[in-house]
Amino acid sequence: MTIQTNPFNVFLFACMSLFIISCSIDGDVLGEPPTKADPPSPAAPSLVPAKEVLKSFDIKFPNATDVTWSVNDSYYVADFAELSSTVNAWFEPEGAWLLSKTSLTSAQLNKEVEKTFQNSLYASYQLIGRSRLDRRDLGCVYLIETSQGAQHTTIYYTENGDFIKTVKSAGAYTDKPLEIPEQVAALVASRFAGAQILDVWEDSLSPKAGVMENNTYKVATFTSAYEWVSTLWVVEEPAVPAVVMNSFKTSTHGASQIECIRIMEHSEDLSYLFYFFEGGKNKIATLLKSGHFVSIISY
Repeated sequence: MTIQTNPFNVFLFACMSLFIISCSIDGDVLGEPPTKADPPSPAAPSLVPAKEVLKSFDIKFPNATDVTWSVNDSYYVADFAELSSTVNAWFEPEGAWLLSKTSLTSAQLNKEVEKTFQNSLYASYQLIGRSRLDRRDLGCVYLIETSQGAQHTTIYYTENGDFIKTVKSAGAYTDKPLEIPEQVAALVASRFAGAQILDVWEDSLSPKAGVMENNTYKVATFTSAYEWVSTLWVVEEPAVPAVVMNSFKTSTHGASQIECIRIMEHSEDLSYLFYFFEGGKNKIATLLKSGHFVSIISY
């Protein structure tokens, strides 16, 4: 089936091009940020930071032991033990805490995250470690670090086990403090009232923000000028309107196994994206809320 060429479909295809990705829980869910990780800056030998940093550190991590300090990109970085975990924490030179990455055991990891990981292709990779990432002004995310040959892959998840992104690098990846662009923060606050930003990234196409709204993980896409383009999120089959579900089920593709369904909200309306496997190919069918087929795309 070809894409119709009226203006609405041209716009929708442009939005779709941002998300022609796998829908399975193999990892490539809701868009993938840049795959090359920036190498960490050389760290200085252990040092004694400014008193403002030490005061902030002592308040936030009163149980820290075996603390060593270094400097990375002008930030003070503390590596230490806390109870049964190892922690990597970053501070501004003025003393404000920015980020901490805490190692986790399998028992400490959120069970939903572990379940999603075990059902993904990365479960066959060598496991390097599990951790929790907390960043100022952002919600916490969970990380599982793996390797296959010379390539390291870090997979990021929400507390509910939703996939956020992967970062692929030649060696261990260093998570650094993340500054949220003011335009993104303002757009999220106005469009997703009460939602919490979990991550912000920019791929080769456009800036994106991963947000948690009412316990649902969503990815918002913006133009390079930070104008909202679309929002994408997974929806369970019972929540799909009957007219849309029936249209797909009674079509020539209805016998295909549906991997998942997403809603795409854009300026024109809502669309439903059915990700399925047919004839040896992964496909996406886009339907309007009226049940009308807009396009079928193989990828």
